[in-house]
Amino acid sequence: MKLLNEEIERRIDGSIVKFLRRSEYGLATDSILRVVDEIHANIPDSKRVSYGIVYAIRVLSEDLYGRLVQLGVPVFVTASQNAQSQCGCQMPGCLAGVTVISRSRRSGVGPAPF
Repeated sequence: MKLLNEEIERRIDGSIVKFLRRSEYGLATDSILRVVDEIHANIPDSKRVSYGIVYAIRVLSEDLYGRLVQLGVPVFVTASQNAQSQCGCQMPGCLAGVTVISRSRRSGVGPAPF
């Protein structure tokens, strides 16, 4: 099941990654929320209940982690700073996922199977 299409991939690079690299965390968060909704909408109707929004967050988290690592962005620091910048607001699940992936890969232990 391919949930990331070219349009979503362009949006990830053109908004989320760009904003994270510029430390524009509010804009990055807004973009993350929109992209998660787009990914969730790409889940076929027959599978949307069983996969759901958590799966969409996981897909974006893993993809975003790979993109940030490839660009040499300090992933854990970036995700943590974004969380702190939210002024007490709930941290988007995607950046929580990126943080978990980053910590687990730095420690040599992969993320728990989903």
